[in-house]
Amino acid sequence: MLSYAFLKSKNVNQALEKLEYIVSLNEARKEEERALFESTLPYVNEHENIIVAWGEEWHEGIVGIVASRLSKRFKKPAIVFSIKDDRAKGSARGIGNVDILELIRSQESLLLGFGGHKGAAGVSIEVSNLERFRANLIEASCAITQEMMDADGDLLGEISVDQIDFELLEILENQEPYGQKNPKPSFLLRNVLVKVDRLIGKDGQHLKLILQEGNNALEALFFNYDIKAKQNDRIDILFTVSRNDYRGLVTPQLLIKQIVKKY
Repeated sequence: MLSYAFLKSKNVNQALEKLEYIVSLNEARKEEERALFESTLPYVNEHENIIVAWGEEWHEGIVGIVASRLSKRFKKPAIVFSIKDDRAKGSARGIGNVDILELIRSQESLLLGFGGHKGAAGVSIEVSNLERFRANLIEASCAITQEMMDADGDLLGEISVDQIDFELLEILENQEPYGQKNPKPSFLLRNVLVKVDRLIGKDGQHLKLILQEGNNALEALFFNYDIKAKQNDRIDILFTVSRNDYRGLVTPQLLIKQIVKKY
């Protein structure tokens, strides 16, 4: 009969092997995501109000992530297509008050199919129509103003650090669950001091800040940050508020959506 110790050791080894495999897959996915993002950069034009990029057999499971990164990085809507044979499947992301679905709908005659909502959409098209689709969207997006791209439809307003407390957290939690029809409110915090900055995550892709205003301080996280704030910087940020429960102590924590300005 096999001993308990042997079986336990075998199960642990199997779990470690599975974990190592999962980690290796995740690392490969992140590397593919980085490479694909870099491949889209030649399609970015600072004089155009939209990014439309495509490539042969780009991973369909990653194009949405890359479109989101492009939109966030360059502050404009983005569509990324993966081409296979004579068809292209794309994922689109809007920004601010720009309705990406309506932009796509305006080119319905060129498309094989599309769907989604204001902030995100999927679209398919014949490869032969891609160039025309891109040119038409660039022309249509000329009507998009900077104010539309900068807007945040979920913005409740400006707030100060001393107003971000447990009472506010309770009010926000009472409005849950949040989703597409009930978006989580965003707030604007101006000219706040960065007391501490620290990179976190295996590759240092996330930013953890301690922000201070007077005698009040708050912790803030900026996942996959595109602008780095350093100690003694003063910044304006757009953020949501979440619960941080550490060893039974509940405090509000800021999740930064955008560093709007550095002073």
